[in-house]
Amino acid sequence: MKRTYMKTVKQPDRQPFPLSKQAVKAMYYEEHVSMCEIGKKAKRSRQCVARWMTYWGFQRRTSLEGLRLARKDAAHGPNWKGGEWFQPSSGYWVVYAPSHPYASTRNTIRRCRAVAEERIGRLCTEQEVVHHLDFDKANDEPENLCVLSKRLHALLHMALGRVGAAKLLRRKCPNLPSITAKLVKLVYTDRVAEVTINERR
Repeated sequence: MKRTYMKTVKQPDRQPFPLSKQAVKAMYYEEHVSMCEIGKKAKRSRQCVARWMTYWGFQRRTSLEGLRLARKDAAHGPNWKGGEWFQPSSGYWVVYAPSHPYASTRNTIRRCRAVAEERIGRLCTEQEVVHHLDFDKANDEPENLCVLSKRLHALLHMALGRVGAAKLLRRKCPNLPSITAKLVKLVYTDRVAEVTINERR
C-alpha cells in the first residue's frame, strides 16, 4: 500500500505577525501593494512577509505580474525616480503627466508649467508661456514664475535685454512704451501670478 504524506507548514515565528491575515490579503490582492511595502508597514523584512504568506496559503504574484502592475500604476520602471527629471538639452525640469491635455509624445510637461497652473488654478493655453523672473529655467519656485501671453513675453524679454530690470524699475527709461513699463511693474514689482493686459493699447 502506497503511503501519502501531507506537507505541513509551521508558523514562521513564535510572535504573531503585526498585521492581520485579512489586512495583508486586502493589501496584496486588492490594493496591489508589494511585499516590500507590506514589510515596511509591518516593520518586517520581505522574506518574513513571504514566509507568512506561504503559511497562510496565499498565491504570490510572478515577477512579470508585479512588473505589469508597477507599469500600470504610474509607468514605474526599474529607474523610476518620482516622475520628474532634468533635461540638459533644454535646461528645464519635466514631469510625467500622461493625462495633461498638452503633454508631449513622451507624456511629459515642463515642471514650471505644472507649478504655474497649480498656482493660478487653471490650465495654461497654447498662447501662454511661463516666464522665470530670475531667468533660471531650473528654478521652478511659485514666486519665480509668471504666466503671460507669447507676445507679452517677447516684449518683456526685449525690454529686459536692452536696459535690464534694474533701470526699468527705477524708471530711468522714459522712452519705453507704457504697456512695457506696466508689464515690468506687474511682473517684477507686484509679483503677480499671471498678467492680463489689453495688448491693443
